[in-house]
Amino acid sequence: MVIADGVHSVLRNKISDPTPPRFTGQRAWRGALPGSLLGATSSDSVKNFLGPDKHFVTYSLRQGELINFVAVTQASSWTEDSWHQPGDVEELQQAFTGWHPEVENILRHTKTCQLWGLFDRPVARRWHQGRAVLVGDAAHAMLPFLAQGAAMAIEDGYILGACLAHYGAQPEAFKYYQAARYNRAKRVQQRATRNTALYHAKSPLARLNQGLTLSLVGRLQTAGIDPLAWLYGYDPALGLSR
Repeated sequence: MVIADGVHSVLRNKISDPTPPRFTGQRAWRGALPGSLLGATSSDSVKNFLGPDKHFVTYSLRQGELINFVAVTQASSWTEDSWHQPGDVEELQQAFTGWHPEVENILRHTKTCQLWGLFDRPVARRWHQGRAVLVGDAAHAMLPFLAQGAAMAIEDGYILGACLAHYGAQPEAFKYYQAARYNRAKRVQQRATRNTALYHAKSPLARLNQGLTLSLVGRLQTAGIDPLAWLYGYDPALGLSR
């Protein structure tokens, strides 16, 4: 049985040490608008607008037919049962008043949006028991600040499938699956968590560090050095050989 019931997984607690999800103090808002409404053209670019305690990401869908946005803001608590619910557009607009004109233009045209709390929990120490195995956020929930949650689940599926094809539905398959995935999943999770402080820098010193860090990344990429090659250049087939 493949268990893929997310960060709020109930079955995870029967396989690994019980660790309840922790609210991170952040909420995410999502919406999509017709690209034509914003005068957008087809683009593969992703734009990330950063500010104290919040950030705003936009990217196109369907070759510019839609413009999707995700905004993250701070919150003291989250008590809703649903992982997402209708958001208050006026509250969202007020949160980003005075931001970049592109952000304000998007929100000016926004009529509906979804809202959910961001939770995390440590990577599970054990990912399998008997013939049950964890994949995705159930095993290694991560914040969306590296945009890798779904990607990690896809990598899990590839390697789990390869292990099952080689060993069958036996304990050895799950053992090698976890061994091949654990360190990478933990590294990506930790990097996504660190990006919270980078994106939401508030103090002058933190914002100076933010600017220097992002500038350095840009300079390295211009020089042909990709500091994220470990992330985007990863080959799951190589993970099986380690």
